[in-house]
Amino acid sequence: MCQSPQKRMYSCCLSASVYDKKFKFMKQSQKSIKVMENFFCIYFSVEWLIRLLAFKYKRNCLRDSWFVLDTILVLFMVTETWVITLVVLLLGGDASSISNVAVIRIARVSRITRMARMGRLLKLMPELLILLKGISAAARPVAFTLMLLCCVTYLFGITFRQITDGTAVGSQFFPSVVASMHTLLLYGTLLDNISEVVRELEAENVALVVVFYFFVLLASLTITNLLIGVLCEVVTAVAATEKEQLTVQFMKTQLTSILASIGVDPSAEAPVISKEHLTRMLDKPEVCRTLTEVGVDVLVLVDNIEFIFAPDPMDEALADDWIY
Repeated sequence: MCQSPQKRMYSCCLSASVYDKKFKFMKQSQKSIKVMENFFCIYFSVEWLIRLLAFKYKRNCLRDSWFVLDTILVLFMVTETWVITLVVLLLGGDASSISNVAVIRIARVSRITRMARMGRLLKLMPELLILLKGISAAARPVAFTLMLLCCVTYLFGITFRQITDGTAVGSQFFPSVVASMHTLLLYGTLLDNISEVVRELEAENVALVVVFYFFVLLASLTITNLLIGVLCEVVTAVAATEKEQLTVQFMKTQLTSILASIGVDPSAEAPVISKEHLTRMLDKPEVCRTLTEVGVDVLVLVDNIEFIFAPDPMDEALADDWIY
């Protein structure tokens, strides 16, 4: 079943029902929203049933993580669309008749979890997956960089608390160590309206401005840019690794099918390929095209066939060495 148009329509319908503040309950919403809610509930329920029937052994459905996720989402949808509405009607059709309205509200908020279906689109967007993996891989260096920023902010927070003690600017911006750290983070690191605190410090003492500028140079211009550099470096490394893995997987898939077509069993414990096999492979245009796409110089490979299988032309090499 082609689901992309239906899912886009459902996302729009969900947005409309969420953003319209007057829709407190489905039974009180406009007819169009009620029709669309019931339509998608039926649609996804039928889809779930068809997928369940597609399993030869029904217990195997528990091994499919996407099917389990869809089961939970369909259960939430049926509960919120039909069960809760039925309960409200049975209790008199008035929302106030339910003893705990907060439970109903929480159940209705669960509709947001249906957007988890959109996670499947990540498979179609490898660049987004690379970014997510990069963020995950950068968690450790980013944490240490932020820890360094906290240490620097703490040290300067103590410093400003001491040197501004008993002054007007101290009571306004640096009344305590914690308040000093907050001021330095807001004005010195994030540079939010920095001129305000600079004017107050300058009015008190020019030396305070020099110390504050030193903190800005260290925290905002050095550590913050260091953090950006760490993220860029990690994402670049992850992107290169992912690209290499995708290239290897693509080449492995292509060569596995080609080896099978020339009589080599890739699923064998130790599959081997002879000079004759390699020659027959290189006679196929699709093989040459695949090797060229992954950066292999086919002409150089042909020129070195004798060297690869030396000293005996009938020597065989492991097919895994070619695939991996």
